[in-house]
Amino acid sequence: MSETIENFDWPPKKRRAGRRDSAYPLDTWFNGETWKIVQGVDFECGVASIRTLLHHHAKKRNLEVRSSLQEGNNFLVFQTMGEDTDV
Repeated sequence: MSETIENFDWPPKKRRAGRRDSAYPLDTWFNGETWKIVQGVDFECGVASIRTLLHHHAKKRNLEVRSSLQEGNNFLVFQTMGEDTDV
């Protein structure tokens, strides 16, 4: 039967080995400037995947991203906009 308890000594939260907030220089990339990042040079995943990752991390920082993903290209052009940028 389930029950409520008053106290419990929770173990420390474990971090997955090798897992970080991001492997990319987001503080630099999210400065409001327009960036062109190239697959195989700046990132290894697919172009659509890095685009999704950028939008996800920008949202966590209350920023917006505008990006241009053109089929057949191995690069992404993007810019962040919001309170933490100069734009």
